[in-house]
Amino acid sequence: NCIMDPGAAALATWLETNRVLTTLHLSENQIGDDGASALAEGFRASACLASIHLSENPIGDSGAAALAQGLKGNRSLSTIHLEGIPTGPNGRAALADVATENPAVVVHQ
Repeated sequence: NCIMDPGAAALATWLETNRVLTTLHLSENQIGDDGASALAEGFRASACLASIHLSENPIGDSGAAALAQGLKGNRSLSTIHLEGIPTGPNGRAALADVATENPAVVVHQ
């Protein structure tokens, strides 16, 4: 699998109307900041996605910050896996801040 940013953007559009999928595994798919930002918009609107795996993707600070914003606005997600992403201190801080606004979400970094 190597869906990259364009594939992530297509999935994000679908996630906005998703009423079935609860777990999405996208680890090691070359998804960068643009794809992460698109996915964040998609899962912000998703009512049933509970877990997303984005480990080992080249997501930097701006992608991590977008994911954090999406997590803050979503009430169905309970787990996001981000192990092995090259996010810097600003991105990690944004993700750590999610726990204060949406304590139901567990962020694995």
